Formats: sequence, structure tokens, C-alpha cells
Amino acid sequence: MALIVDALAPTFGGTKNQVGALKVVAYGAIAVYVAGLLKLLPALGLLGILAACYSIYLMYLGLPVVMKCPRDKAAGYTAVVVIVYIVEMMVAGSVTAMFGGLGGLGAPGGRYGHAGGTFSVKTANGALTGAGGPPIPPADLKARLPETLGALKRESFETNGGAAAGIAGSVAKATYTGGENQRAELSITNLGGLGGLASVATWANVTVDRETPDDIEKTYKDGGRTIHEQYRKDGSHSEVTVILKNGVIVDTTGDHIDGATLKSMATAVDLDAIEAMKRPAKT
Repeated sequence: MALIVDALAPTFGGTKNQVGALKVVAYGAIAVYVAGLLKLLPALGLLGILAACYSIYLMYLGLPVVMKCPRDKAAGYTAVVVIVYIVEMMVAGSVTAMFGGLGGLGAPGGRYGHAGGTFSVKTANGALTGAGGPPIPPADLKARLPETLGALKRESFETNGGAAAGIAGSVAKATYTGGENQRAELSITNLGGLGGLASVATWANVTVDRETPDDIEKTYKDGGRTIHEQYRKDGSHSEVTVILKNGVIVDTTGDHIDGATLKSMATAVDLDAIEAMKRPAKT
């Protein structure tokens, strides 16, 4: 779906951006996935419809911002994306039924498999594995937020955690400020169960190398990690996202900070220690 959203961008006056398209699809679809729990109670089916409408609304809001399409073309762009999504799900459902349901995905040679609560996904860069269960506690992630980020001092922090319909997550983030209106935000996010593994698997096969008169964007591999960098050439905004092998996402953004400086800030965070963190055992 992300590849389709990316390919359609120029048609609706937008700018192609694979990572941005992935964000639109992933965040836009969350409401639908969470509402899947409502299938257990048919009487709540109407709420599922409302969730689907909310997902459509999220994509309508996100496409102009992330894919840079004109606001007056966002409705058409969203409509086409939704139609393609429905067709894709119908095709996927038919193919899945031919092989006896989701169990076929765990067959030898399949892309997904699981045993004893441990899941694995095969990608072009090798097999990724992860344990099911709850995410790393927010308090543990908070402990990895440094007091300073380069020359900037930590101004505030917050943590969040929760679970719904099998989608669990925890995040710890902090804001850093300094002279010359410099501001940075560091967030450490972990999704539990298949959510975390899926995030790693999705990014594992993405590579980007793009440059325009105004900005630079790159997504590349560094060992078992995936790194995404996006910089405005005027130094007004920069982003560095690192997807660690254990499924933890470390995201650093900066305003009035040039790309090279932000990258040095991001790499100064103890990524090895964060990557070594384990999810708590199931109870």
C-alpha cells in the first residue's frame, strides 16, 4: 500500500516519498486494526464502521502534509487509496482462502512463522526474530533519555504506554533546547508482539536516496539497523530515525539544527544499550 500511495503522489500534485507513504498507511490504518476487536461482539459493528471512517479521515489529513499534495486534491487522493486498499484486501483474502487461511503463512517457505511465542519474518536482509508479549516498559525507555543532547539541555520529558486489540506500545520522549532557537526532540518507541516485529520487517527492505533543491532524504542499512535521514538544506529542520534490531525505534528531530549536527546528536545516544533491552516475559 505504501508503494501505491508513493506512486500515486505525482498524479495528485504531490511529491513521491516512500517513507512518508509508509507513515500515511501505517498510522492511517491503526484505527481499523484496533477496531478488529469489535468483530468479537457483532452488536458493536457500527463502531467498526466509525473506526473505518476515522482511518479515512486520518489519511485525508495526512496526505497533504506528508505527501505534499494540494489540499483541494486530498479528497480524490484519499478516495483512490481507499479503493485500492479494498481491492487489495479482497485479493489477499481470496489468495489466503486458497491456502487454508492464515495458517498457510506459517508453512515451510512462507514469509512468516511462529513457534512457542517467538515470531520470525524473512526479509531480503535475513530473518528477523522477536518474542511476542508486552513491550518494554515506558519507565525503562525513559531511563535511556540523556540529560543533554549535544549542546542542548533536556527541558521536559513524558512517557506513555498501553495496549488495545493486541496492539501494545510504549514511548518515552524528551524535548531539548539551547541557544539560537535550537530545539530537538528525542523519542524512543517500542511496539509489543507482532507490531514491533512488523515495524522492523517493513523498514528492513526500504532504501531511499533523494535530493531536491530544498532537502535531502536517505534511508539505508547500517549493519542490522535501518537509518532514515531527512534534512532541509537551509538547516531549518532535520530528522534522523534509527530502527534497531530489537524493534525499538529511536527518532530524533531538530529545528534550526543542520543535518550533520543532528546526526551527531542522534549517534551520541547509547543505541547499543537500547538495542540490548529485552521485553518483559509474559505473565
